[in-house]
Amino acid sequence: MTPDARAARAAITIAALPASEAGACAVDRRTFLQDSVAVVALGAPGSWAAWREAIARSHEQRRPLLTEETFNAHVQSIRSQGATAERDFVTAVRSDVRALLRGRFALTAVQERNIAAFSTADIATIVSAVDRGFLPRNAFRLRLVSSRVAVRPGMDRKASAECDVTAERSATQLPDGAIAEVWTVVIAP
Repeated sequence: MTPDARAARAAITIAALPASEAGACAVDRRTFLQDSVAVVALGAPGSWAAWREAIARSHEQRRPLLTEETFNAHVQSIRSQGATAERDFVTAVRSDVRALLRGRFALTAVQERNIAAFSTADIATIVSAVDRGFLPRNAFRLRLVSSRVAVRPGMDRKASAECDVTAERSATQLPDGAIAEVWTVVIAP
């Protein structure tokens, strides 16, 4: 077994939970590997040692790592709880988006640096997209991309020192024929 394969197996082993906790937060190998790609997008650590540290921190804090999937699942959970939960989420984003991310998700060191480097314009972009995405019939999501080339023409580009934060608006037709806006915050390292 190569050193990289041993490190990968060690990272997956750290992600495994004791059987007594398996029902609450179990992570199987396939899910771990799929979700890990999204962590890389916002600036995940480069070495396997850093990966192990991030996964261990996630388990220690009993919070999920910040990934596209975990964030969007959190948003869906909020939407399913009703208007009060949605208002609370929007208020929390308006108050301090950094504190919201730090309080809900385990962050890697690189993610923490990127979030700390959000400029006023970056935060305004996020708040605006959340405000619009949480209007009735609209949708909101987060997309983490691994390179700046994925930022498309027509996107509202706001650059920070560490990463680009943009907001993208698209439209989708609902079953009743109405049009809904989908607001996506895109973060590219």
